[in-house]
Amino acid sequence: MNLCSVTVWYNPDKSCVENILTYSSAVGKCYIIDNSSFDNGILAAQIKNCVYISNLDNLGIATALNIGCKKALADGFEWCMTMDQDSSWEQTELEKYLTAISSLQSDVCVSFVPVISFSNYGERTTKITKDITSGNIICLSAWKAVGKFYEPFFIDEVDFEFCYRLLENGYEITQINSAYMIHHLGVAKNFVLPLLRHNGVRLYYMIRNILFIKKLHPHYFKSEKYSRLLFKRIFRIIFEGIFCLRLKNILYLIRAVLDYKKNHLGKFDKPTKIRETTYESF
Repeated sequence: MNLCSVTVWYNPDKSCVENILTYSSAVGKCYIIDNSSFDNGILAAQIKNCVYISNLDNLGIATALNIGCKKALADGFEWCMTMDQDSSWEQTELEKYLTAISSLQSDVCVSFVPVISFSNYGERTTKITKDITSGNIICLSAWKAVGKFYEPFFIDEVDFEFCYRLLENGYEITQINSAYMIHHLGVAKNFVLPLLRHNGVRLYYMIRNILFIKKLHPHYFKSEKYSRLLFKRIFRIIFEGIFCLRLKNILYLIRAVLDYKKNHLGKFDKPTKIRETTYESF
């Protein structure tokens, strides 16, 4: 398999290098796209087959992934494993993952994901409708054909929205249940709000982009029960935690709804009005 990796960094530390080293030998090149406001080239230099690209600004997860995939495609790679900076692999698990994919890939089967929970661990494969970006091995020609990752979302729902577009274009997403990837989910930073792990701006993206999923992919909005998820998140914003923080988050909630109604996407402080639903080359 002609495979590379694309990893997005944001304020990385030594552990981010160690994570990449768990899979760097299995890929031709490790593209690191850094959304930090400062250069981390010294850290990246510890990875021998690394191609480091510093944006010196947070351009969002979608833009960073597109930069890496575009560079990989130009360098002749056919497949790309997208990774979060806090994800890593055990060597035996990665070998099982790559072996399974080599026998399954086709013109239709263009996206593969491992399991990140032992509750799903097993010997069979599963056709799925959505999964997180980290650990996803995708055919770069399919990535280009469906319009790449949707940059106006900036962050949140970028991975799921991309999955829906793959499916709508006749492709399949396969989960390899025999391969387990180590992935760390977000941890609560405020013990008062164990269910609200994110700050107001992040909550803004969550609510706004879920609303846009309804506009962009109404079928999957219904089948994936987004209405229930939306209700739960709004309930937590309004009713959980201390009053002053709830009030602040309610303001972000209102902004998210207003921007949805105005058709505003993009970065929170620099919204862009999207005139049409298109997936052009960014």
